[in-house]
Amino acid sequence: MEGFIKLSTEKLISLSEQELVDCDKGGVNHDCNGGFIDDAFRFIIHNKGLMTESNYPYNRTDGSENSWGTGWGENGHMRIQRDVDAPKGLCGIAMQASYPTAA
Repeated sequence: MEGFIKLSTEKLISLSEQELVDCDKGGVNHDCNGGFIDDAFRFIIHNKGLMTESNYPYNRTDGSENSWGTGWGENGHMRIQRDVDAPKGLCGIAMQASYPTAA
């Protein structure tokens, strides 16, 4: 979202992740317990945007860094090789970047 704004306006504006965590609780998004990027985009469209980071700052809390938890992958993260010669990318990452398929 911020990248799109930068490309279209030449201004880099930091948007509020905290607004999504606090306010996007409808449907399948569950604040700090996980959610889906496409539903976050629906929230942004429905609300005609997000506040800036400076107006609605991030409120850090300790806990899992992602909805899968630290017991998954490498302490909750995964590595994906770049520049793979595959139409869908490694693990389908070129198709849906927020939902890699890992076995």
